[in-house]
Amino acid sequence: MRKKIGTGLGVMVLGGRSFPAWQQAGGARLVDLRMEDAERQLTFQPDALRQLGLDEATIFAASQGSPPGLVTFGPDSVQARFPD
Repeated sequence: MRKKIGTGLGVMVLGGRSFPAWQQAGGARLVDLRMEDAERQLTFQPDALRQLGLDEATIFAASQGSPPGLVTFGPDSVQARFPD
């Protein structure tokens, strides 16, 4: 059985690329920064994120996720604002 991680699938655009995002309780957004590798597996690729222009703080936060690549943005974060 899969654990429910949030409601309302959406996207967050970072570095010109769209990443899947979910709304969590309290307005936070869970964003999946993993990318497909050569075998079409989702993996955390910090160097690819740097090439997209993502800042080191975001990449570091994603590296601490479980699994690596998942990061939560708070509702007051400038980079986490979604159109309503």
